[in-house]
Amino acid sequence: MRPLRIGQPAQMKEQVLRRSDKQGRSGHFHVVTAEYQYFQDGALCVREERDIVYLQGRFPPSLPGRMNSGSRPRLRTLGH
Repeated sequence: MRPLRIGQPAQMKEQVLRRSDKQGRSGHFHVVTAEYQYFQDGALCVREERDIVYLQGRFPPSLPGRMNSGSRPRLRTLGH
């Protein structure tokens, strides 16, 4: 990996790695683990994983279709 250069275009690839349903003291919730990769000139600069928690509330959250495990990665171009 190498540092990301400020002011230069970059591409981001995101994908859902896994999703799990959990039960807590306050009720049901979902944990979605997503991976984000940032590239410049085709080289990987940053890779991160995020655990996103969706709580079951008064209005149950609806997870978009792309949040299903095994979804295809998406590639976005960032910058000017």
